[in-house]
Amino acid sequence: MKTMHNARLMTCHRLADLCRPSDSFDRSAEDTRRLHMNLSLYRRGGLNGLVLLVNREPLYHIHNKTEFARICEQSTELHFDPLQRQLEEVSSCLRDICKDAVNELNGVEMNRDENSLQVGDVYVTRHSNISTFQVIFHLVVDEALENDDISSRHPCINGIRNVIRLSSKCGVTTFSIPLLLVENTNERMTVSWCLKRAELVFKCVKGFMMEACTGSSTAGGGPPVAATHYNVNFVLPEALADNVYSQIIEMFPTIFHLVPSVVV
Repeated sequence: MKTMHNARLMTCHRLADLCRPSDSFDRSAEDTRRLHMNLSLYRRGGLNGLVLLVNREPLYHIHNKTEFARICEQSTELHFDPLQRQLEEVSSCLRDICKDAVNELNGVEMNRDENSLQVGDVYVTRHSNISTFQVIFHLVVDEALENDDISSRHPCINGIRNVIRLSSKCGVTTFSIPLLLVENTNERMTVSWCLKRAELVFKCVKGFMMEACTGSSTAGGGPPVAATHYNVNFVLPEALADNVYSQIIEMFPTIFHLVPSVVV
C-alpha cells in the first residue's frame, strides 16, 4: 500500500525549545497563537505531537525542573490538568500496574520498581499552553542509548512504534521525532554511528507508518480513516557536524521514495 506523507529534517538545541512560544511582545500575536492552538484541540484530526526523551522517573520534569516544565509554567493551562498533576497520574498508574502484576503472580516477587519506568515506555501529556504541540510523548531512555549500537528490537524502537500507533488512533497527524534518539552529541558519536542510527530510525518509522496506514485509525472520535496523511519532523541535535547532516540528507531518498516537485 502506497501512502504519501510530508517529511522534514530539522535541528534544534534542545527538544523542549520546540515548545517555547515566540518572544513576541505583540499581544495580538500571542492571542492569535493561543486561539489557533485551542481551535486545533477541537477539530477532527490535525493534532501535533512531539517525542521528548526522559529518564525512568515519572516525575522527572518536576524533580529536575526541566526546561519543558518551565515552559509549561509560563502561561496558564486552561484545558487540561497542569503538568505536575498529569505526571502524578502517570506515577499512580505505574504503581497500580505493578500491584496488579504482583496479584496476577500470586505474590511472587516481581523484578520491577513501582516508582521507576522501563526503557522504551511511553507516557503522554496534553497541553494547550505551549507552542505548536498539543500532545507530548515522553519516551523513556537511558545513557546507554548514547553509546551502544541498537537494533530494531530495542525497547526504544518499540516505543517509537507505540507513539505512531497512538498518533494514528488519536488524530495526531504531525509528529516530531529525535532521529538519533539522543538530545545532545558527544565525542563517541562518530559519523558512522550517526549514519547507522539514522538509517535504523528512518527504516523503522517508515515501516511503522505503513503499518498504521494499512489499519483503520480513528481521529477525534470520528469514523475510521482509511489512509492518514502524516507530517513527520525528524529532529537532529544542533551541534551535529555539517558533513553528518549532509550525509543524512543524502540517505533519505534511498529509504523514502520522493515525489518530484511540481513547478507551475
